[in-house]
Parts: sequence; structure tokens; C-alpha cells
Amino acid sequence: MTLSTYATATLAAAAVLTGTAADAAINYGTFNGDTVIFANVQEDTDVFGAPIVSGDNLIFTPVDFQVQAEGGEIELLDATVGFDLIAQDGFTLDEVNLQETGFYSLIGVGGATTSVTAAIAGTVTFIEAGGVAINLANNQAQFSEIFVQDNLGDGMDILNAWSGDIDVDLSDLALAAGLSSQQAQNITRATFVIDNQLIATSEDGSVSFIDKKGFDAFVVSVPEPASAAVILAGAGLLGFRRRSA
Repeated sequence: MTLSTYATATLAAAAVLTGTAADAAINYGTFNGDTVIFANVQEDTDVFGAPIVSGDNLIFTPVDFQVQAEGGEIELLDATVGFDLIAQDGFTLDEVNLQETGFYSLIGVGGATTSVTAAIAGTVTFIEAGGVAINLANNQAQFSEIFVQDNLGDGMDILNAWSGDIDVDLSDLALAAGLSSQQAQNITRATFVIDNQLIATSEDGSVSFIDKKGFDAFVVSVPEPASAAVILAGAGLLGFRRRSA
């Protein structure tokens, strides 16, 4: 599958969480970070489990996010997570770093078509800039990443750790969605829908297995321009007082 395939599939996943099927989603509620709020956190399947927040990090610890294929089977597990990301007063949203970890094994006699893959694709819908609603017909952008893709062409692999991350630059995506430069630098609310896929393929005499053990969303927020000016002014005043002393 190509990255564009993942990105296209995410639009369908978004409908599950935000469309008419939203009632079927598992809603974990709202979580307050240090400078952001993760609101309406939900998933469309029961594989992620309830998250926790540490600082500005939304942390999932999946316990049953895994697939296994053998004897020519192809197995796919697709699960979607969504949330509203809201900057707390005095801050704007700058970047979201998505990190995933897990393990995989490739066992037996296989070849190029015995493989494991872990990938994500997501959409970001920009809702507010500077606390003001964004009124655009198209205010959505996409991102995608393949974290691991391995096969038995190089021999057997047992219990390999995999990890991957992607930096989602909200300013760049906002510009790609059609927002103005001023809006792109002052995003205060956005909706994330993130489609996660694990794929295992096999041949006769082979077994492929992959799981996901961790999924984190770490948010980088920055002070709003006005707040930053106050902070800098305060720092300058403090320095002046120290020099005077």
C-alpha cells in the first residue's frame, strides 16, 4: 500500500468518529494537559484502551492491538483514534509529535510476500485561530507515515522491537489547507482523526505477527504573541532589577 492509500482511507475513518456512526465510538472524555486540552477523546474499536495525560502528552497503552497471519493468510487490523486539541488560554498550537512502539516476528520459510507493516494516516481539521472560528469551506489537511515494513527476504526475525514517530507541523498543514499566514501561526483549536493500521501477510510455511504496545501524542504549544510579549517584558524588567541591585 502507498502513503496516499493510507491518507485516502483516513477520510472514511473520520466519518466513523465524526459522522452518523459516532454513537458507536468509545468516548473516553476530556483530559487537561499543562498547556492544552484533549477533548472528546474516542476510538472506533476497543484496542487502544483509556488514555492518561502526562504534561501535554496523551498516552495510550494498547493491550490487544495485534495481528497474526500464517499459511498464506493476510490479516489487517484498522483502528481509529480522534480528539479535539484545544490550546489553553495564552497559548497556541504549534506541533504534534506522534510516537508508536511495538514488536514483530517473522517465522518459518517465507519470502518477499511474507511481511509485517505498521502505518498511520491522519486528518487535521482546523477549527479556531486566535480563539476565532475559521470559516473556510476546506480547512482540512492530511498526513501519513509508514513506521515499519519488513519481510522474510533476509531470513527469520523473532521478537524485533519497532518504533516510529512523525512530527505534524500544524502551521505547515494549516497553510496547505488554505488558511492565511496569520491564522496558521495562531491555531488554538483543531480536530485530529488518526487511522492506525497493522498488516501481516504470510505464505505456506510462514507466520507473521505484529503488535502495538504504545501510542503517544505529544503536543508542542507556544505562548500567543501578546502573551509572549508580556513574558519577554517581564524577563527584561527582572534583568533590569537585577542589574540595578
